[in-house]
Amino acid sequence: RVASCGDPTCTTATTRAIDTTGDVGWYTSIAIGVDGNPVISYYDDTNLDLKVASCGDPTCTTATTRAIDTTGRVGYSTSIAIGVNGNPVISYTDMTNSDLKVFSPWWMAGGR
Repeated sequence: RVASCGDPTCTTATTRAIDTTGDVGWYTSIAIGVDGNPVISYYDDTNLDLKVASCGDPTCTTATTRAIDTTGRVGYSTSIAIGVNGNPVISYTDMTNSDLKVFSPWWMAGGR
């Protein structure tokens, strides 16, 4: 779920489910894209995948979700940032190979 606060102290908030298929939402990390919309990386424990959700607006009323690494047991301890080019960069753990990985998706140019 993602919570969008209505004020700086979050006394009011709207929460939305972004991905509800399986056991998802572990090890989440969130960043705000250059378009002002959230981008969220997380682990899908059902499929053992790294996933990303790209929100269609600042309160995330719509989102596109994708599995971006599906080889082995990947996606633990995600961390996301927005690069100077506006594209998200995601670091995460590949538990199958005990590796630290980085993913910089070309298909998310401009926050999508």
